[in-house]
Amino acid sequence: MWPRLAFCCWGLALVSGWATFQQMSPSRNFSFRLFPEAAPGVPGRLPAPPVPGEEAAESKVERLGQAFRRRVRRLRELSERLELVFLVDESSSVGHANFLSELKFVRKLLSDFPVVSTATRVAIVTFSSKNNVVPRVDYISSSRAHQHKCALLSREIPAITYRGGGTYTKGAFQQAAQILSHSRENSTKVIFLITDGYSNGGDPRPIAASLRDFGVEIFTFGIWQGNIRELNDMASTPKEEHCYLLHSFEEFEALARRALHEDLPSGSFIQEDMSHCSYLCEAGKDCCDRMASCKCGTHTGQFECICEKGYYGKGLQYECTACPPGTYKPEGSPGGISTCIPCPDENHTSPPGSTAPEDCVCREGYRASGQTCEVRTCPHLRQPKHGHISCSTGEMSYKTTCLVTCDEGYRLEGNAKLTCQGNAQWDGAEPRCVERHCSTFQKPKGVIISPSNCGKQPAKPGTICQLSCHQGFILSGVREVRCTSSGKWSARVQTAVCKDVEAPQISCPKDIEAKTQNQQDSANITWQIPTAKDNSGEKVSIHVHPAFIPPSLFPIGDVVITYTARDLSGNQASCTFHVRVIDVEPPVIDQCRSPPPIQVSEEEYAASWDEPQFSDNSGAVLTITRSHTQGDLFPHGETVVRYTATDPSGNNRTCDIHIVIKGSPCEVPFTPINGDFTCVQDSAGVNCTLSCLEGYDFTEGSTEKYYCAYDDGIWRPPYSTEWPDCAIKRFANHGFKSFEMLYKATRCDDTDLLKKFSEAFQTTLGKMVPSFCSDADDIDCRLEDLTKKYCLEYNYDYENGFAIGNYII
Repeated sequence: MWPRLAFCCWGLALVSGWATFQQMSPSRNFSFRLFPEAAPGVPGRLPAPPVPGEEAAESKVERLGQAFRRRVRRLRELSERLELVFLVDESSSVGHANFLSELKFVRKLLSDFPVVSTATRVAIVTFSSKNNVVPRVDYISSSRAHQHKCALLSREIPAITYRGGGTYTKGAFQQAAQILSHSRENSTKVIFLITDGYSNGGDPRPIAASLRDFGVEIFTFGIWQGNIRELNDMASTPKEEHCYLLHSFEEFEALARRALHEDLPSGSFIQEDMSHCSYLCEAGKDCCDRMASCKCGTHTGQFECICEKGYYGKGLQYECTACPPGTYKPEGSPGGISTCIPCPDENHTSPPGSTAPEDCVCREGYRASGQTCEVRTCPHLRQPKHGHISCSTGEMSYKTTCLVTCDEGYRLEGNAKLTCQGNAQWDGAEPRCVERHCSTFQKPKGVIISPSNCGKQPAKPGTICQLSCHQGFILSGVREVRCTSSGKWSARVQTAVCKDVEAPQISCPKDIEAKTQNQQDSANITWQIPTAKDNSGEKVSIHVHPAFIPPSLFPIGDVVITYTARDLSGNQASCTFHVRVIDVEPPVIDQCRSPPPIQVSEEEYAASWDEPQFSDNSGAVLTITRSHTQGDLFPHGETVVRYTATDPSGNNRTCDIHIVIKGSPCEVPFTPINGDFTCVQDSAGVNCTLSCLEGYDFTEGSTEKYYCAYDDGIWRPPYSTEWPDCAIKRFANHGFKSFEMLYKATRCDDTDLLKKFSEAFQTTLGKMVPSFCSDADDIDCRLEDLTKKYCLEYNYDYENGFAIGNYII
């Protein structure tokens, strides 16, 4: 038995040197080869151990794959009702990467079976420790919707995750026994054990033996370094077809790929919801054609769009095509036009999308004769000069097609294919072969071809086309093409390119000149932004420097604005214009005050005064000129000192300072109205007496005697506006007294301010006047006349240079 055992489980190597092999250094490399029969000439002997490196892994997997293929084919042929249970080792010794290789092996193995409740049912149990024996997939114990191969491959298996732990193989077989207790009657039951061979937690062989007795066929797949004897004992007989040992988990997938590489029938299809096919197109929905439905292929394991009966194609949107005339398709199935069944006679036709042979009728030009159609014939065609003709039939019957070809250097004029029609005439005139010409071509964009009709019609050999560009462009690539005798152009015209080398055209507005805004150092300027055009007709970008966008404020002076236009080829052009802001506003006098009159006894006097103050809207430093200088000698009388302030733009404003030099300190200050002063001078001063003309007199309480000493030049009583005039003598019914008030202001052009001040003055004075006469019983004082308002400019008694005056008469 042991030689047979060594054959079954890929080098079990139960030879005398086995113990020695286990003790050898792990750095030594060994390989073993399993032969399909005992050594020649020595029946029942174990084959000799293979020489290291004698056999490549590829050959080993290929040979094992052949044996496995035979068993899988036998399973499919044995019964259409299969119960397949996969026991997949997920122990820590297997590892995550090898666990994925095990699952890939399962997927490959299932590719040979139609997974559906009426055919093959599947269960997948992963096992590691005792508490981790889990049926991940179970289509056998209970029946639910959507238990088919598509769900298994797309959802169930990808959801299986690795956990690690021990190797409780016994528990896995117990779980399999529980699942297979729900097997269908007369079904074939199969267990596939996939492990690294090291089990723990109890001997699994007794339960495996019970399952074999129950009629379960067991396949074991393990790693060469595992428990070979245990894997062999658990497998069904013959052992060589049920126990497979490999060097690595990666070889599992290779084994399945070689064992199951067969052309299988497409199998049946299960109707599913359209949403299951949403992954078949980029849109993610409505992937199937309107003449298709979403189905699961029980063999392929894929959701597919399947065209309905009468249609063929991929089933995706716009990919279901009606079966052509002369064919029919009685049921919906995948595939191309070959799934459309031809009508009984080749001369039958049928409407597109026919679904039954009854749809087949004789074509035009034929008549029915039992199950066949008799055909009409067309006249025989002559072979063209410099050409050949080949017909599908020699009888020239209806629908006979004749193909006409020409010799090299010639082209066909007429139809290359003629068909015999139902009226016994060909569908076109007999063609002829003429000398070949070069074909037409599309003129490249922007390229000029000379002569202008070159390329627009077929050209004779020797024809030359010259290529050039419009002004502003240069040509790169081919400059000339010639029609050769083979009927082809000497070069590809499309390689010619016209490159733009001409700058765009741009025009700026004319120079702009504007005055500054009132009391401002700038002007608000607007203009039309230039536009540009290019010889290419394409978009042109425009940039401006400095980055002014109209309207904008420009300072006093000259600003040069440059606009630059750039086309897509990098050519650029610029234009400029000037914006000149002119200052025409003269400086403003902030202070211009004359000194009070000066009385001196000298003939000339060195006068001084407060310097005038100027400002300008430009904010620039002003140029100040003057007619006199502080400390100059001034004669008696009035002298005007003129200051002139000029801004950088040449605008100017003048301020006149009045210098008054009085010669005598005691001059008579005024002459009274309707009266006169009588004065007497002596060495000490001047004595004056005020007298009135006849019929005139002073008001009550007026002073008549005045005196001025030369020492101080001051009149006593002092001169003031209260010095009296002479009034006519009479008893007055009315008396008038004028009032005047000055109010400091910074400007005289505010009429609202002037009006409000006048109204306030009149209101306040109107309340005060009655109180002036409250001590006299027979006098009534009131404000009668309206106020008169005016603005005094350059009133030098006020520092701000302006005053608003109000007076009442």
